[in-house]
Amino acid sequence: MTASSDELSARCTGRAITVYGLRSDDQRRGLFLYKNHYSSAIILTLHISRLSQLSLTTLFCLYERLAPIIEVVMAFVPPANTTMSTPTKPISFEDYLQLTALMFNWGDSYDAKDWDRLRTIVAPTLLIDYRGVMDERWYWEAMPAEAYIQMMSDPGFLGDPLVKTQHLLGATEWERISDTEVVGHHQLRAAHNRFTDLTFQRVDRRGHGHATNEHFYRKIDGVWKFAGLRPKVRWNEHDFEQVFKGISFEW
Repeated sequence: MTASSDELSARCTGRAITVYGLRSDDQRRGLFLYKNHYSSAIILTLHISRLSQLSLTTLFCLYERLAPIIEVVMAFVPPANTTMSTPTKPISFEDYLQLTALMFNWGDSYDAKDWDRLRTIVAPTLLIDYRGVMDERWYWEAMPAEAYIQMMSDPGFLGDPLVKTQHLLGATEWERISDTEVVGHHQLRAAHNRFTDLTFQRVDRRGHGHATNEHFYRKIDGVWKFAGLRPKVRWNEHDFEQVFKGISFEW
């Protein structure tokens, strides 16, 4: 049944809004979501082209009742034949526990310079992409695990005994790629101090990085392993580029 313009009216009582004269197909065209600051919600669906058919008195009534207490968010409902993306299936709780343990041991093995521990958590090959931190040379699509350990423990890099670090991981979003692949999007603050000698009393250089890291995780024989990283630097502090002596590129 088609509603006439006379039927397109509204009744305002307190905070309740009732709109008459709307057909079901009208609800496909526009969705007005009115979010109440008092933790309740009013949803009002209108055919956009028919707003003009409401009387000035009715429109004023709507405005008067809603404006003081709500925010208005406009969203369009897609046509019925539009393909919607399927949300990524979440990781299981058991996987979450294993993956967060990997996160911790990755950062803590760096900071403790515990290369044997790092060796136990890495996949046989790793995607290493430090181009966002260093330069274009710092990219390896499938670096062997032992080459990765050698690079990180190099005296010109994290293996320098005069360099103290803390890789502090913050909030994380988990992206499940498949049953055996997960990408972790991690907030990271990596603090670096180079000291003048092994008494660690005086800092020679300091450089702190603030980044969002993509970490790649791969399940091998039922066990999750760290399979690489891609940092995206937000900003650096102090003399970040001067903290490390530098390493050769033999991998």
